[in-house]
Amino acid sequence: MFTNIVRLLKKLYGRNLYHRRDRGVKYVGFADVLMLDWDIPAEGHVSQNCVTITCREEALAVLEAFCAKYPGKFRFRVYETPGGVRAFLLSGHVPAHHAAGWQRVLRCDPLYTEMCYLRGACWCRVSPKVGRTGDYVARPWKNVGTGPVNPSVCRLVNWHDKLCSRYSALQSAL
Repeated sequence: MFTNIVRLLKKLYGRNLYHRRDRGVKYVGFADVLMLDWDIPAEGHVSQNCVTITCREEALAVLEAFCAKYPGKFRFRVYETPGGVRAFLLSGHVPAHHAAGWQRVLRCDPLYTEMCYLRGACWCRVSPKVGRTGDYVARPWKNVGTGPVNPSVCRLVNWHDKLCSRYSALQSAL
């Protein structure tokens, strides 16, 4: 089912969308949609070097300060994740080779920033990690900023939301 959905999305949005599976976990990658990731201090992180904030609210404050600096320019959809915060820029397409600059300015997880740069896309998990029953992937939390919304970016982010909620619901039913 996952592969069929991604094939449909590729037909609609071209080659800027990727997918992969790794040990049963499903991921999607966007070559021109900016995704941001912050990890909070917690047991189980592979490296504490990826932690750049102390709590979820701090990531939210970083985005709010950025949007206040550029009023009316940017809008982000922000999510709670089990290990921190995820956000998408809804205001426009950002080529993958520009994502790292945004991610550094917004104090994102440096390991995630490097991974996106090396793979040429912003990747995100859309299914729970193996062995985590009842786990959610990403829950919509807030919208930040008053900037415009790019319809094609918004459609892709909405598909991300559907995939996350579908796989979270399947996992909780097990």
